[in-house]
Amino acid sequence: QAIDLTERQNNFDISVTVVLPDDNLLLLSDQNISVSIEINPVTISRQFDDIPVEVLGLAGNYEAEISPSSVSVLVSGPQAELDALEAKDVRVALDLNGLLPGNYTLAPGVSLGQGQIILETFSLLPAEVDVQIMGDATSVPEASTSARRE
Repeated sequence: QAIDLTERQNNFDISVTVVLPDDNLLLLSDQNISVSIEINPVTISRQFDDIPVEVLGLAGNYEAEISPSSVSVLVSGPQAELDALEAKDVRVALDLNGLLPGNYTLAPGVSLGQGQIILETFSLLPAEVDVQIMGDATSVPEASTSARRE
């Protein structure tokens, strides 16, 4: 017996009658079986290019140069949610809170929409950006010139 999936969006169990392909075959027990159906959304990937890297947490007396200043974000998740996602919903931010003047290689964070989007994976291209923080070195000791933060 065929199982109708029309209008089905969630997992379900159903009891169906076994239809044998040949009248000469016999079942030794009940002709009904229980079938468990798992329904998952179609998963796709989309790439958003030239997303600007925002700077967060930089002290007021410092300046930062970021290279590159924009990245590509590759997102995988449910097709319905990714079809609705626009480039303006993709935000890439670099947290510089507490960092002193110096050179760093950092991995930016990604947020999508208003946090309502549940995604399977995302990745950045490039995965890390180079940051040079400059400022008044007389008031704050300078950090190592080749520090790495992850």
